Amino acid sequence: MLKFKGVSSKVIFVALGASYFSIFSNLDINIFLKGYLTILPVQMLALVYGVYLIYKKKLKDSQKSRTHS
Repeated sequence: MLKFKGVSSKVIFVALGASYFSIFSNLDINIFLKGYLTILPVQMLALVYGVYLIYKKKLKDSQKSRTHS
């Protein structure tokens, strides 16, 4: 699991998240589209993280098979 150490990285992520949500709350677009666009980055990050975990496991398994051969 990815861990962010230090207060500075947490403050940066909170500031980015707050600014992102404030920007989208002020947009004059359809409420359903606004909800989808608001959650889209979270979905994309979850997808990237899932792919990262899969490739990390595959890489680890391939390194184990090379050392045992």
